[in-house]
Amino acid sequence: MTSEQTLPALMTVAEVAAFIRVHRSTVDRLVREGKFPAPTKFGGAVQRFSRDAVLQFLSASQTAEPLEARQRKAARKRRKAKR
Repeated sequence: MTSEQTLPALMTVAEVAAFIRVHRSTVDRLVREGKFPAPTKFGGAVQRFSRDAVLQFLSASQTAEPLEARQRKAARKRRKAKR
C-alpha cells in the first residue's frame, strides 16, 4: 500500500488510478464530469495530477461518495421495479 509520504508531487493518471483503486478510464471520466481535480497539462499528451489536490479531494469526499452510490443504486432499483 502506498503511503501519502511516498507519493510523487505530480502523479500520472496510472498512479492516481492505482492509488484510489479504480481504472484509468474511471479517472478520465470523473475529470470530464467535473467530479475529480483536473490535471495540469505540460504540452502534448503530458499531464500530471497534483498529489495535494488528489489528497484534498479524497479527504473532502469521503462521506459524499458512498451516499451518491447508494442513491444511484436506489434509483436503479426503482426503475427496475417499474418495468
